[in-house]
Amino acid sequence: MRATLDEFGKRDFALRYAENLGFGPSQCAAIGDSRSDLPLFDEVGLSVAFNADQQARDRASTTVDGGDLRAVTPLLADWHQRIR
Repeated sequence: MRATLDEFGKRDFALRYAENLGFGPSQCAAIGDSRSDLPLFDEVGLSVAFNADQQARDRASTTVDGGDLRAVTPLLADWHQRIR
């Protein structure tokens, strides 16, 4: 069975999942591209708008454009080093 989540359900699911793993919101990063990612962007330590619409770009900590999601890897690695 597949659940459909709105933008707040998406946020709540991600934050509960992180909490179950022992991580607080400030220790988490989120990658998204649209309005449905904005509530999560507001809660996490790093938000990345990847090939995103203008709303997501405006709300994110940073933006990345590229042909492959791996384009965010250097950014995540750098951020991880800074929060350790």
